[in-house]
Amino acid sequence: MRNIFKTANNNHYLYHSQENKVVFLHPLINFFSEMEETGMNARQWLDNLEGSNVTIKGLGVFSTGEITYYFKKYNLLKEKNYFSPVKDEQLFKRRLTGHDIENLVTRCREVIFEITKKCILDCRYCIQGDLYQIHEKNQKVNIDRDKAILFLKYLRRYWSRSLSPEHIGIKFYGGEPLMNFEAVKEIVEYTKTLTGISEKFYYYITTNGVLLDRHLDYLVANNFYISISLDGDKDNNSHRIYSDGTSSFEKVTANVNLIRDNHPSYFEENISFQSVLHNRNSITGIHNYFQESYQKRPFMTEMTRVRVNQARKREFDKMQVSTYHNLYHGEDYPLIKEKKLNDLPRTPSGIITHDIYNWLLKGLDDPGKRERNKTPTGTCHPFSKGIFLATDGKILPCERIEHKFSLGHIKDEVILDFKAIAERFNRYYDKMNRLCLSCSNAKFCKKCMFYCKVEEPQPVCNQYCSQDDFLRKLSDNIGYMEDKPGIYYKHVTEI
Repeated sequence: MRNIFKTANNNHYLYHSQENKVVFLHPLINFFSEMEETGMNARQWLDNLEGSNVTIKGLGVFSTGEITYYFKKYNLLKEKNYFSPVKDEQLFKRRLTGHDIENLVTRCREVIFEITKKCILDCRYCIQGDLYQIHEKNQKVNIDRDKAILFLKYLRRYWSRSLSPEHIGIKFYGGEPLMNFEAVKEIVEYTKTLTGISEKFYYYITTNGVLLDRHLDYLVANNFYISISLDGDKDNNSHRIYSDGTSSFEKVTANVNLIRDNHPSYFEENISFQSVLHNRNSITGIHNYFQESYQKRPFMTEMTRVRVNQARKREFDKMQVSTYHNLYHGEDYPLIKEKKLNDLPRTPSGIITHDIYNWLLKGLDDPGKRERNKTPTGTCHPFSKGIFLATDGKILPCERIEHKFSLGHIKDEVILDFKAIAERFNRYYDKMNRLCLSCSNAKFCKKCMFYCKVEEPQPVCNQYCSQDDFLRKLSDNIGYMEDKPGIYYKHVTEI
């Protein structure tokens, strides 16, 4: 299998996997590579050349001195094995220890509380609704406040250590967390009593916005960061409804306007929006609404494709829209380019493009060594970003994975066995390792293994990428940059 690809402009590039770089290949270097792949002897061909200039079909006229120069470079690259993709068996060898897990808890930057599973809305695409099949839905319960405070007391011992971060987010999640606001207040007030570390905390809440007016004074007084779910204008937002089918748009926007009009500085600094992309909105429509109405740019996400109810699959497919399709194949694509909402092609993150290849001649004894000893997939190490307490007392590394993957729990005390957690992740890593080592996109993977059926004997990844598919993507994207030099310059200088 080759690691050379060609763009639509007939330019050839070498992708060097261990260095994560793409470099332009002089046509003669590719010529020698193709020649020897077909069984011809490039050295013998060079020795038989006659005259000072040689015409090579499809390439042009070259001097014998130029041909000799690039043949030497070709041989040097070949000696260093740059023309064959190397599968580095050491790439994903890292495994976690109980000490690692303890340090990750100490360094944890966010504590997320699932305050309630109750919600005042009945959004059609909600993961708690009929479109999905998950074990934890429709329980309609609140968090046990005593367990929440017990959890904070447990974490306090780690927050007092020198490795603890300077700031720690206390985040409230639902359901609709404002439906259990007394629990929110109790947790906030408790953190203020933690002598010596109370100044570490900031507060963040994700809300559908319906009840904001009832609790706004407390939220503003405690400098909460508020993320409001809103999908655009009234038509865009028409999947976000009350249980009787009526629109929530008027109430939510009235509350948003209340904050903007009465607390303009707070609105500017502390209010953000998140929107779900679906069949009743678009990326440009969402962007235009928030820009024109609030001079803000929302966070946009797709509907989750995990655990879809197969009995409602047709309805899901009609409602679900991919970001990629909306960006590149939608009617709004010219407007997207004009507004520069999509300035860069979808290149694999981490790849650096260059128009020279002398860096390949550095003679590294072990190219790519600095990238070894990773864990497979793009899965966060447990608690590296946050630690999540669900309403049922289960402790998870985040709010996005199923509760069957809980790493601990709270009953009369907090149960977190660091060694057992490390061993469990290592078992998952061993399963994923076999799959990841054969995936050409493994170094740029952002896929969470908990969405790969990792508990089964043979995990499955819907983002697995063969060598051919990977080089095809590179060809498309590098070709895009060839046609748009300004984009290429931006990619090289700003990424």
